[in-house]
Amino acid sequence: METNAAGEAELSIFGPIGMNFWADGVSLESVKEAFDQVKDAPKIRLLLNSEGGDAFDGMAIYNVLRKARDRLTVEILGFAASAASIIALAGKELIVDEGAYLMIHEPWAITIGPADDHRKTADLLDKMSGNFADIYAAHSSLSREEALAAMKAETWYTAAEAVEAGFATAIGENVDEAAMSVDIVRFEYKHVPNGLGTAAASADREVPRTAKAFERFLRESGYSRSEATAIAARGAKGLLAPRDSEEVPKPTVPASSEIERQGEDEDLRLWSRSKETGINMTRRVS
Repeated sequence: METNAAGEAELSIFGPIGMNFWADGVSLESVKEAFDQVKDAPKIRLLLNSEGGDAFDGMAIYNVLRKARDRLTVEILGFAASAASIIALAGKELIVDEGAYLMIHEPWAITIGPADDHRKTADLLDKMSGNFADIYAAHSSLSREEALAAMKAETWYTAAEAVEAGFATAIGENVDEAAMSVDIVRFEYKHVPNGLGTAAASADREVPRTAKAFERFLRESGYSRSEATAIAARGAKGLLAPRDSEEVPKPTVPASSEIERQGEDEDLRLWSRSKETGINMTRRVS
């Protein structure tokens, strides 16, 4: 078992919570496997930098980690947003590094189906909001009502604000731009502090060189599937950047009927996967 300079066993969660549409998430299984290797250590430190993700996986990871609560210190290096904010509260101590953020908000979902399905989803989201508010209130100076109000407002806490609100026990000494390494754009949060997480995230993306890659880039930037498909089909060639000393091959754009079929297949896959969680969603609950 490897330890850091302070003699703590280290865990890390970097990236979205749960396996997602971009296939780059941190799964519950991987966290459980890593935790099992350090769970008997006298001191454990979790390094956290996540833009959030699947609420169910976030809650499950929280429950796994809090088994070692009295020996666990969580350190937010950049972001602990949405589902990751629940994970951040699993330890006895929470350190928020200078320049990092803790964000809490109401869980959300998109439902496909008749009215009854939408009502069931709304009821589930209300229950989840209440559960999350109870956790936030238990680990801060906020009341349950204050936590619900902060969630509704999508509240971003700086390190100092997190300490003031009772979420964090200390401000970390590490001063870096870790938060800028997270692609917060894809989650479409409403009140992201100005400029946060967008510049570096855009700079780190590979420049799209095919119509398909350009369409995916548009989807990740917030465009709907139909909008991204239309833009990629009609204007991708002029916007694609050439490789160094290479010519861009002519993009192969599928026929509209093929695009429609691919979109239907995508919706079916998402619907089928969401059925496993007991709720019809085109996106996971976040």
